[in-house]
Amino acid sequence: MTRKDYELIARVFFSYAHSDSMTTDYNAKHDRPPSEGDIARTTRLECMAESMCKALRLDNPRFNRETFLKACGL
Repeated sequence: MTRKDYELIARVFFSYAHSDSMTTDYNAKHDRPPSEGDIARTTRLECMAESMCKALRLDNPRFNRETFLKACGL
């Protein structure tokens, strides 16, 4: 895989992370605690990103987990 592929994957994660943060922002604005669904969705996204990091590391030993997670918005 190429850097372009990694960036594409990160953009997909970022779009989901951003939609979750919009829900969090809405809840905060309306003085609501995050719902269990919001928390579960965020946790699943983080777990999926970590699993993706492991797979990408196998593909490329120089893969940088921190850079990827930052690009994912996590």
